[in-house]
Formats: sequence, C-alpha cells, structure tokens
Amino acid sequence: MEKERHVNKLLSVFDLSDCRYPGLPKGALGRVMFAYDEREDLKEFKILSREMPEEIRSRIILWLQNNVDVRNTIERRD
Repeated sequence: MEKERHVNKLLSVFDLSDCRYPGLPKGALGRVMFAYDEREDLKEFKILSREMPEEIRSRIILWLQNNVDVRNTIERRD
C-alpha cells in the first residue's frame, strides 16, 4: 500500500557549483537557502554568500524563482 507524504515546512541549503558571472572568480560557489512553508505561503530563495555582489544575487534568485519547480524540490525520491 502506498503512503502519501505531504511537506508543510522545508528548509534546505545547497551550493551552486559554478557561478559564471562577470566579476566573480572562476568556479565561485554560491550558497543558497530555500525556505518553504505551506501555511504561510512562503517560497523563498536567499543567497548566503556575502562576497557575491547584490546585483548578481538578485539575478540568481530571479532565475531560481523562474526555473525551479518547488513541487519537484519537495517530493520524496526513492
């Protein structure tokens, strides 16, 4: 019998392995925090790497918001 799982809250931190933006050293890492709270209707990406300029952080966040399917992020993979 298959059990359905449902995620109400999630906090995840992951690294972007290679940020290719002008002004960043080759191979620079960008650490990202993703927060999700279904009840609060919260889906938020935040760049934790302080050495990254604000303009670049904003562009990466916008890209993540437009290209990451949150449902795929929170589904359990067996």
